Amino acid sequence: MLEPTTAAVQLTYVTAPACHYCDDGRTVLAAIAERIPLDVREVPLDSDEGRRLLTTHRFAFPPAVIVDGRLVAHGRLSARRLARLLTREVR
Repeated sequence: MLEPTTAAVQLTYVTAPACHYCDDGRTVLAAIAERIPLDVREVPLDSDEGRRLLTTHRFAFPPAVIVDGRLVAHGRLSARRLARLLTREVR
Protein backbone atom coordinates (compact mmCIF):
# COMPACT_ATOMS: atom_id res chain seq x y z
CA MET A 1 0.00 0.00 0.00
CA LEU A 2 1.35 3.43 -0.96
CA GLU A 3 1.70 6.03 1.72
CA PRO A 4 0.15 9.41 0.88
CA THR A 5 2.67 12.08 0.04
CA THR A 6 2.75 15.64 1.27
CA ALA A 7 4.24 16.96 -1.96
CA ALA A 8 2.13 19.72 -3.47
CA VAL A 9 0.26 19.16 -6.71
CA GLN A 10 1.75 21.45 -9.36
CA LEU A 11 -1.21 23.16 -11.00
CA THR A 12 -1.45 25.76 -13.77
CA TYR A 13 -4.53 27.96 -13.56
CA VAL A 14 -5.33 29.88 -16.76
CA THR A 15 -7.48 32.95 -16.15
CA ALA A 16 -8.96 35.91 -18.01
CA PRO A 17 -9.59 39.48 -16.85
CA ALA A 18 -13.08 40.22 -15.49
CA CYS A 19 -13.93 36.51 -15.45
CA HIS A 20 -16.35 35.64 -12.63
CA TYR A 21 -15.75 31.90 -13.16
CA CYS A 22 -12.04 32.61 -12.63
CA ASP A 23 -12.79 34.44 -9.37
CA ASP A 24 -15.06 31.60 -8.21
CA GLY A 25 -12.37 29.10 -9.20
CA ARG A 26 -9.80 30.83 -6.99
CA THR A 27 -12.18 30.30 -4.06
CA VAL A 28 -12.62 26.63 -5.01
CA LEU A 29 -8.84 26.13 -5.25
CA ALA A 30 -8.29 27.87 -1.90
CA ALA A 31 -10.83 25.54 -0.24
CA ILE A 32 -9.22 22.47 -1.80
CA ALA A 33 -5.76 23.70 -0.73
CA GLU A 34 -6.90 23.46 2.90
CA ARG A 35 -7.01 19.66 2.45
CA ILE A 36 -4.64 18.95 -0.43
CA PRO A 37 -1.27 20.69 -0.82
CA LEU A 38 -1.38 22.74 -4.04
CA ASP A 39 1.22 24.83 -5.82
CA VAL A 40 -0.91 27.02 -8.07
CA ARG A 41 0.71 29.03 -10.84
CA GLU A 42 -1.74 31.47 -12.39
CA VAL A 43 -1.28 32.31 -16.07
CA PRO A 44 -3.25 35.10 -17.77
CA LEU A 45 -5.01 33.93 -20.93
CA ASP A 46 -3.88 37.07 -22.76
CA SER A 47 -0.19 36.29 -22.15
CA ASP A 48 2.00 34.41 -24.65
CA GLU A 49 1.94 31.34 -22.40
CA GLY A 50 -1.82 31.62 -21.90
CA ARG A 51 -2.44 31.73 -25.65
CA ARG A 52 -0.11 28.75 -26.12
CA LEU A 53 -1.99 26.77 -23.46
CA LEU A 54 -5.31 27.64 -25.12
CA THR A 55 -4.00 26.46 -28.49
CA THR A 56 -2.59 23.26 -26.99
CA HIS A 57 -5.56 22.28 -24.79
CA ARG A 58 -8.39 23.91 -26.77
CA PHE A 59 -10.61 24.67 -23.78
CA ALA A 60 -13.85 26.48 -24.60
CA PHE A 61 -13.48 29.26 -22.02
CA PRO A 62 -11.52 30.07 -18.87
CA PRO A 63 -10.61 29.25 -16.28
CA ALA A 64 -8.62 26.16 -17.11
CA VAL A 65 -6.83 23.83 -14.70
CA ILE A 66 -3.83 21.98 -16.09
CA VAL A 67 -1.96 19.30 -14.11
CA ASP A 68 1.03 17.40 -15.50
CA GLY A 69 0.38 18.77 -18.99
CA ARG A 70 -3.26 17.58 -18.94
CA LEU A 71 -6.35 19.73 -18.97
CA VAL A 72 -8.35 18.46 -15.98
CA ALA A 73 -11.07 21.12 -15.75
CA HIS A 74 -12.29 24.31 -17.35
CA GLY A 75 -15.15 26.77 -17.00
CA ARG A 76 -17.14 26.66 -13.77
CA LEU A 77 -15.08 24.43 -11.48
CA SER A 78 -16.76 21.70 -9.47
CA ALA A 79 -15.07 21.59 -6.05
CA ARG A 80 -16.02 17.95 -5.49
CA ARG A 81 -14.84 16.71 -8.90
CA LEU A 82 -11.62 18.73 -8.84
CA ALA A 83 -10.79 17.62 -5.27
CA ARG A 84 -11.29 13.99 -6.31
CA LEU A 85 -8.99 14.42 -9.32
CA LEU A 86 -6.31 16.21 -7.30
CA THR A 87 -6.45 13.62 -4.52
CA ARG A 88 -5.44 11.03 -7.10
CA GLU A 89 -2.49 13.23 -8.10
CA VAL A 90 -1.02 13.21 -4.58
CA ARG A 91 -1.10 9.41 -4.37
